[in-house]
Amino acid sequence: MFLNMGGLVTPERKHVSWINQKPLAVGDKIQVNIVEADSVDEYQRRDPADDARLRQAKEDQVRRSAKELGWKIEESRKSASETR
Repeated sequence: MFLNMGGLVTPERKHVSWINQKPLAVGDKIQVNIVEADSVDEYQRRDPADDARLRQAKEDQVRRSAKELGWKIEESRKSASETR
């Protein structure tokens, strides 16, 4: 098990990481406090946003929400012109 701590800088569409793949062991405890601050610690890594990954994450969230609410999602088939 590993801990990752990151986020998305929205205006720049960049992913940032503060903690990446920190190993965890049995008995470890993690406490997170969300606070408002004028500044943040410098991040370790910065990557461009991956639009395909963001879209997949959104689709996954919609599917989880639909399942939780007992809704059925009907997807339309793309026409040949849409797949080109």
